[in-house]
Amino acid sequence: MTIHQNSKTEWTTIEFEQESMLTVFVIETDLTLNFEDPAYDKAKVDSLLDATHKFFESKKGHIDRVRIVQIRNG
Repeated sequence: MTIHQNSKTEWTTIEFEQESMLTVFVIETDLTLNFEDPAYDKAKVDSLLDATHKFFESKKGHIDRVRIVQIRNG
């Protein structure tokens, strides 16, 4: 499943806290997420965030949290 054209890898993981367990959907993107970076593209990041929000809303009760991370080279 790919929720957005800039979502390159996606997977589900489980995290434990003191007394709870969370299902986390992780998205790796090729976009720069640091707004101070010259390569930052606000329109593309906003589009990814919108698609992610829609996905998250459609998975209520199954996904507790979404984490978006930038693909790191090296």
